[in-house]
Amino acid sequence: MKIKFGLVVLVLAFLGWMVWSVVTGISGLTKTETEELTRYSKEGALCEFEVNYAKEVHTLKHVIFRFIPLGTDHFYLVFTQDSVEPLLVKASPSWYDENFNSLGLARGAVTIHGEVREFYSQSKKSIRELNSKLAELGESVSDENYVDSDYRVTYILRLLTAALLLSTAVVAVVTFMRVGQISKVAASAATIYMVVAVLASIGMNLY
Repeated sequence: MKIKFGLVVLVLAFLGWMVWSVVTGISGLTKTETEELTRYSKEGALCEFEVNYAKEVHTLKHVIFRFIPLGTDHFYLVFTQDSVEPLLVKASPSWYDENFNSLGLARGAVTIHGEVREFYSQSKKSIRELNSKLAELGESVSDENYVDSDYRVTYILRLLTAALLLSTAVVAVVTFMRVGQISKVAASAATIYMVVAVLASIGMNLY
């Protein structure tokens, strides 16, 4: 009875996570309304602005189990055409190489279309250290929010997460049908399989 109850809870959690991934993934990809960007813009706001200067100032490495690398985020200090107030933008190194020269000056009109995101707690300390250096120049950046120019990738990964969870549930159901009964061995195998799927989906949603 305990085994069945545990599996039911696990399946319901999977279904809930799958629905959340689908809903937020679709809503994020279909979002079109933009608003004026300020350093106090709320998380989730879409903004569009032109940049004339950029310089990489922070990197964030994603790992799981403390040693398995999942990728690296690159953050750039940028100045917009409309304001001298510096901003932090997450973008790929190729974006920088394609749009800026060795001095960080834009080669032409560089427009960023991104979504405001909140910094991970592990990054806030680094941003505060960056601000201590910028203070010498009379500048500072928000240590709470940044602009993600690759925000669509996050929502695509959420849809892939939903697909992963659905395939996991299907495999679990087929396994139970073949076994014919929920034995302790089958339940343990299914639980381990689902936990691995959860860890994989967490890694997919770090971006």
